[in-house]
Amino acid sequence: MNVPNLNVFLAFAKDATFECCVLPLIIIGVIIIVSIITVINSSAEQKRLLALAERESAKRQKEEAARQAQIQKETNERIEKQKQQLAEAQEKYYESLEKLKSEPTNADLKQNTLQLGREYSEATRQFEGDGRITIYDEIALMNDINAACAAAGAMSSQTIEERLSKLSELKEKNLISEQEYEEKRLKILDEI
Repeated sequence: MNVPNLNVFLAFAKDATFECCVLPLIIIGVIIIVSIITVINSSAEQKRLLALAERESAKRQKEEAARQAQIQKETNERIEKQKQQLAEAQEKYYESLEKLKSEPTNADLKQNTLQLGREYSEATRQFEGDGRITIYDEIALMNDINAACAAAGAMSSQTIEERLSKLSELKEKNLISEQEYEEKRLKILDEI
């Protein structure tokens, strides 16, 4: 072969080797390096996103716990208020029943006792506390009022004279004061 042809051949062989063997290896190496960098960046991004998601989750859990605590606090306050209202309604009703025992013929007092009983009944229905509520209905209220007024029937069976006599005996034994004696005596006489 002639030398110029040999130089051309060698140049061609060198270019062909580079293009066939070395260039693809360089390209593959670059692709591998870019892939590694992408995976590293992707892994870092995933870690960052995971940390962000964990912070958001913790924040939501904290907010939910605070919301639940507020709901529980409001429920407890409402129950305490209901307990207080129930106790007040019950106290007023029982006080009125006691007054009715001493004045069983007083129609206004009887009506007032019934109204207080209805308020107490409504308070028992609205109470959500521990779930152990006695619900008073109209029949239970009337039973209470009738029991309180039972003394009226017993008193009416006694004559006015017997009642005044009994009252005098109590005064003589110093079991009641002069003022109490006069009040009761006038009350008995008002029934005539």
